[in-house]
Amino acid sequence: MTIQYASRLPEGRATVIAWGPRRPNLLIAGIEFLTSAPDSIEVLTDDRCAPQFYAYRIVEGGRGVIVTAYPADRAGGRHLLSRTMERFRRIRAIPMTVARPFGYGGALRVPTTAVRNGRLYVGEAAGFQDCLFGFGMRYAMLSGYLAARALAEGEDYDRLWREAFGHQLVVSEKNRRLYAALGGPGYEAMIYILASRHWLLARLRRGRDVREFLAHVYGMRMPRVFQIGAALWRIIARTPGAVDQ
Repeated sequence: MTIQYASRLPEGRATVIAWGPRRPNLLIAGIEFLTSAPDSIEVLTDDRCAPQFYAYRIVEGGRGVIVTAYPADRAGGRHLLSRTMERFRRIRAIPMTVARPFGYGGALRVPTTAVRNGRLYVGEAAGFQDCLFGFGMRYAMLSGYLAARALAEGEDYDRLWREAFGHQLVVSEKNRRLYAALGGPGYEAMIYILASRHWLLARLRRGRDVREFLAHVYGMRMPRVFQIGAALWRIIARTPGAVDQ
């Protein structure tokens, strides 16, 4: 096998397509920088900074990024990024040097097929990305393996990926619609449900910690969990001292 770097094969000659989506419905605006701040990960849920999605600031090993995500049909990515940076500055100011902006698009949809004109599409080229939070690296690697298996063993590629993670994609699409409809109060309720030690909310999570609960979300629909939880939170929050955060 020969690997050719910094080269691109015409799509018509390719068997497997692995580049990004041609029709993104999610846009990313971000900035990377150097910093002396300690390592940290911070996530921001606020429609004024990341409408229907979320923003984050990650610092690791002297390098950092600030990123906001928003629907592709909404203009003003630079304004949203500027507002996100200011919001993080107010939360916790850190030194930033050699800043460089960047941006890209993503696709949050469940494909009906990942085979077109005899070519197999893998990763985000096929639309294999979690619709709720945008994760896709695992799907990219797994779909690449399944495409190779389909070619080597004569298997049905669409059947392979549907059996491997098709259900998770469908669940994430349903959860994405719910999350997009929550708005600010709903995001706040969701965070309290995940983090609160109140016995009623812990019972709603069935005693799971945050990581276990989020892992479980990918095997079930989220609406019952967060719709009921959000209603409970509004009731509990009316009583001072009722929630032990």
